[in-house]
Amino acid sequence: GVAEDLLAEFGLEESLGGLQAGSIAHGVLSDVYEELRARGHDRLRTDILEEVFAMLPGALERAASELWGGFDAAEERLFLWDVERRVRWLLRFDAESGSELTVSELEASLPAEGVPLGGFSLTGRIDRMDEDPETGALVVVDYKYGSTMATRDFAKKGVLQVPLYVLALRACRPDREVAGGVYAALGKGEVRGAVLEEVAARGGKWTAKCAVDEIRLEDELQGVLSVARTAVEGMRVAQDCCRRRDTARYRPVRS
Repeated sequence: GVAEDLLAEFGLEESLGGLQAGSIAHGVLSDVYEELRARGHDRLRTDILEEVFAMLPGALERAASELWGGFDAAEERLFLWDVERRVRWLLRFDAESGSELTVSELEASLPAEGVPLGGFSLTGRIDRMDEDPETGALVVVDYKYGSTMATRDFAKKGVLQVPLYVLALRACRPDREVAGGVYAALGKGEVRGAVLEEVAARGGKWTAKCAVDEIRLEDELQGVLSVARTAVEGMRVAQDCCRRRDTARYRPVRS
């Protein structure tokens, strides 16, 4: 369409996939799902999809107040059009997914002091958690604004966020089963992840391509944890080197 051509011509696709557009899309989705829950809906279904779409103008208007960066009116309209089309994809996908999982929590923050994961502590905010009504197990959902989507083998591809959230939830909520997690790429229109087979069987399209057995899930999680620990240790070494160089550079000269 014309709008897609404009995005490509002016190179806006990459910038719209950045932090600002992603933050706004996250805010719109959180706003819509919170309103759904306030109206007594524990998940999105096709029979209320038009009702949900009617919420978008207000949510987008609130989101527009967060825009920064010197957009003119035309750029702002294009920006928000792109946010809306990606959000609409996610909402329609969710409504038509056939999932039996219910929306349990939105924008859930990990403890401010961090969750110890053996060598480092993790902080952050989880976009969404869905719950399996039969087992009570939680599934982490992470929205990605862009078009890049990794399949499994997350450790090899450096895709760490969802697996680390799964590990952190297990650590800080030992009374709850955390059955895995998924990434939803709003730009590409697909979902990938790793979710235990029993729970994935009730997740519809959300988990249709994500089912793994317990051994595979644990391998994925431990592989990611190993990569994260190595990366953290590398950063610590680099920081120590910088501190030593700074100390040498500014050491007072004695007469």
